[in-house]
Amino acid sequence: FIEMLGERRALKSYQSSFQYVSSPCLRKMHRDGMIAEKDAWADPPKLPDLEALGVQATFASSWGMDEYNAVLLTDTAEQQPNAVLKTAEYVEYVGLYFNREKEAAAAIEHIVANWLCTKEAVAGVVQDKAP
Repeated sequence: FIEMLGERRALKSYQSSFQYVSSPCLRKMHRDGMIAEKDAWADPPKLPDLEALGVQATFASSWGMDEYNAVLLTDTAEQQPNAVLKTAEYVEYVGLYFNREKEAAAAIEHIVANWLCTKEAVAGVVQDKAP
């Protein structure tokens, strides 16, 4: 969501191992020392000082509410029919923290248009294959 808002460089730390990050841009930022990694399982553990990094908010699940300046984001792995649109609403929520409401609204509009287009295309295929 943060990348959709144009705020990638605002990220200071990823609160897990970078093994789980697929974004090549974020991986490059990590390699270049622009973003820290928390890896409690590493030997020795990597535990960045978020206050020293200037972190103002840590977006976390209910499992991470003990993180520095934690802000709760509920589970976005929902698998209901409209889960994509429900999850997309987080773009608007996160946008508030960066004063990027306009960019968030544009991103949501794009997501909704893509979702509706895909839904229509899938419905056409499913109808064609109906018994």
